[in-house]
Formats: sequence, structure tokens, C-alpha cells
Amino acid sequence: MVKIDKESQLGIKFFSEKAHKDMFDSGQFFSNAISYYRKNEKVLGDGRGDDNERILEYRPTKNNQATLETLKGQKFSGKLISVKQELLENQHIFSFTLLEREWYKVKGDEFSIKIQKEISSYFSKNYGQYYSVFAVDVLVEALKNKLLDNGCLGYISHFKVEYVDETTLTSRERFAELTSLVDRIIELEDDFETGYPLFIDFYKKYMGFKSVFYSKEHEIRIILGDDSAKSSIIQLNNFKAV
Repeated sequence: MVKIDKESQLGIKFFSEKAHKDMFDSGQFFSNAISYYRKNEKVLGDGRGDDNERILEYRPTKNNQATLETLKGQKFSGKLISVKQELLENQHIFSFTLLEREWYKVKGDEFSIKIQKEISSYFSKNYGQYYSVFAVDVLVEALKNKLLDNGCLGYISHFKVEYVDETTLTSRERFAELTSLVDRIIELEDDFETGYPLFIDFYKKYMGFKSVFYSKEHEIRIILGDDSAKSSIIQLNNFKAV
């Protein structure tokens, strides 16, 4: 059992099957590429995805130029000499809900959850009735110390999702900013110290905004070091749920 107090930042993860909850509690959890969530919504339409996820397509053209094309048909040209599609669609994320302070109580060694009925019903319907609670810093620290099969560390960054209207989410200004960031990252490919913060900034701007339709989710996203097209299972031996 992880000791928590009133200052702890807690996450809650919902599951449709108890077996998946038990796996997570033992330190095993699934991660998927960002593109999975858009495809999942499009094919299954079950609320677990978002049709605006992975909203950019990379299309190489002549003369070392390239075009970023949005799913809405908008196009932006840039240098993008060596950008890889993995930057746009295969980066893995792990998502969970921030357990807001008013959703739980801590009294001595006792811990209890009381989520508003409207929100708890939303999670039960869309994600499942089983859940695990964990300390966010414990999960992040475990990922920072995990070396993945591709040689990268498990953790890159994490942030709270910002919910915006559809106009902002699909605006030309947003896409232009993302295109400019990608260009700059590629220019600094050999300058890690300068380029890496921009890389993190890109992912926050690219993956950190969702439609207000999903605002009940209070989502936090962890960007992982995995950039494979397939789902992955990460084993964290030094992680325990609350």
C-alpha cells in the first residue's frame, strides 16, 4: 500500500475487466500510439477515442519539401527534411484521470473516494466499473527508471489535457504553429540541448488539447519513449497502486 496524504497528487484509471485492473495493480500496463485513439473512435465509436486525435498527416513532396495535411483538408508546407511519421502518429501515451481533490478524503490512514454521480456514471459507462488509484509521482518515477526495449527511457513528459472548443482545436493558427515547431525541431536535430525542450513543447501542443466534449475526463497524459505502431505492455516492478 502506498502512503498518501492531503498533498498527494492522485490518478485514477478505469477498466472494463477486473483482470486488466489486477495487471495494472501489479505494475503492468498497456500503452498505445496516439493514432490508435482516433482509429478506435472511427471504427468502434465507443467513446474511448477521439476523432481529432493524431490530426496531422505527413506527406513528403519533391525538393526536400513536405506537406502537413490536416484531416480537415488544410495543408501546410515546410522544410521537414527528415521528419518521421512516428513523430505524428506512433508516439505512445498513457492516459488516466486526475483524481481531483474534492473527489476524495484522507483522514489518518483512511482513504475514501466520493466522485460526483454524473462523472462516475460517465466513467462507468465509457471505461468500466473497475478502477485503481495511484500516486502520480510514484508512477512517473517508476517510468523514469524504466528502459524500454527500444533503448529509450519509459518517461518523456506528462501534462494535464486542456479542453477547448472545436473551432480552436481545428484552427488554421494551431496547425500553422505545429508545423513551425516541427520545422524547428528538425533543424535542431543535432542540437539536443536546444531541440529537446521544443520537442516536449510540440507534444504538449499536439496531444494536450481535446474537445470540450471530453472535459469530464480530467485527463492527464504521459508521453512514453515508445514510438512503435503496436500496443505495448510495460512492466514496472517498483510501482504499486494505492
